[in-house]
Amino acid sequence: MALTTPTTYDALSVQTFFGLVEADQSPLDKILLNANYFYGRHSPPLVQFSPYAAAATVNSEVYIVPTIWSADLLAYTASVKFWRSDTSAVTLAVEESSAVGSGWGAVSGSPFTLIASGGSAGDASQTVSWTPGSGKRYLKLTITNATGGAYAQLQSFMAYPNTTAVTTGAKSSGFIGYESTALATAGAPIHVEYLNRAAKNIHSTYYDRKHCVGSFVQAQAFPMRLTATASGRSQVTHPFVATMPLSIPDTDGTLTVEVLANDSGAGGKITINQKGFGSQVELDADGTARTSTLSYTGTSPTFIVAAEVHTQLDISYVVLSWRPKAQAGDFIQAIAPPAAIEYLLALNKLLEKRVAASYHAPCLVFDPSTKGATFWQWERRIPPASYSMRWLRTRHTVQAAGSASAMIAWNTSGGLTANDAIVSSLSLQPIAWPPYSHSQVWVGSLTYDATPSVPMNRLHELPSASWTAQNETFLGNFFHGTAGSFMPVTDLSAV
Repeated sequence: MALTTPTTYDALSVQTFFGLVEADQSPLDKILLNANYFYGRHSPPLVQFSPYAAAATVNSEVYIVPTIWSADLLAYTASVKFWRSDTSAVTLAVEESSAVGSGWGAVSGSPFTLIASGGSAGDASQTVSWTPGSGKRYLKLTITNATGGAYAQLQSFMAYPNTTAVTTGAKSSGFIGYESTALATAGAPIHVEYLNRAAKNIHSTYYDRKHCVGSFVQAQAFPMRLTATASGRSQVTHPFVATMPLSIPDTDGTLTVEVLANDSGAGGKITINQKGFGSQVELDADGTARTSTLSYTGTSPTFIVAAEVHTQLDISYVVLSWRPKAQAGDFIQAIAPPAAIEYLLALNKLLEKRVAASYHAPCLVFDPSTKGATFWQWERRIPPASYSMRWLRTRHTVQAAGSASAMIAWNTSGGLTANDAIVSSLSLQPIAWPPYSHSQVWVGSLTYDATPSVPMNRLHELPSASWTAQNETFLGNFFHGTAGSFMPVTDLSAV
């Protein structure tokens, strides 16, 4: 039998199921094929960050980030946004290891050429792809300008599962590919195993793909080095606070928190807690990669990341990630249940819900004051069936007379002219970087306007809704954290 991965999602209308005998085989055949499609195309951002305090005056910078790859070791693609000071070639070396302190080895194809010599200086982008090795939990990324006296600045890195064809056999995730000719013949028998396999394939694919929901990452040169306020003795202090407003598809659950930080004295810590909620984790800043879980409540929690410095503390990364809740048990428990259209309707509803499920727009904490270009740039992974995005932005301020520069952003689909700018006026004055304790979160308007005549506070327009995830470029300035929540289309039949 042939095993097929459809190139498009074949949406089934409710009308498809009526006028059939109790359970015709053709809708189940399409549902199983669409589950193959879901396995090959479900691609939320697994690793995503925009570096904090990324220098625009260095030839090469190194970053370390944690990962939890698919159990099936799928191929991954990374979208890389960067800036160069001249027309020299820029490369990205990608190494992986099972530990942050040793065992680094280059992935296949590394170092990757992000841009060849020639062309124009300034902003640029590229995608690179590789298949991670078994047990590799960490990435080391080194961006380098080929000319010794010239500069390269990484501004955004986003890795997600690559489009993949389904292969035969059971996968480590639990997915079992559907042979496309098994139910192709009219009148073919429908087995309980096929109904259960459809549900299991949908659940295992959804659960297997972890999402990044927030990140603070800085170069290993540690341009933001935190020191205790009192010289010569340990002192508990909080000179650094990062605010991460998130948008999470499931209400109430747990996040994975990963931290790599080092205090040259003893006792430094990184604390993460949900604003207005009692859950909190405290991880040692001792140069060891630390991992914990953190409970959250609601679907729009805001997390506060604080550093407790005793001597001198360097933060490599603070990363928050989310995995959907696992589903246990078979879809059908009976040995020989009656054939019923209700089963097909339920499977189709489950599949549409998962295929059209929202991805996170991770909170990226960066410092646009260090940009080499006019604006900071980053990329978003746009989930299927999305219409627009409501923005969330963070800024650390103090009350002062006068007005600060308005937070401003664009994205490609919404247009890049002056009138296309999405702005938020402020009556608060920003303070010097790094951010301190006066944290504010701004939530974007729900106004949709595809033809604005002036810059305004509105939703981000997105590429035309599709059953396939898409990438979108964003630009912005005058804020240090950005997140968002995707708005789905109101009618899936129009996708």
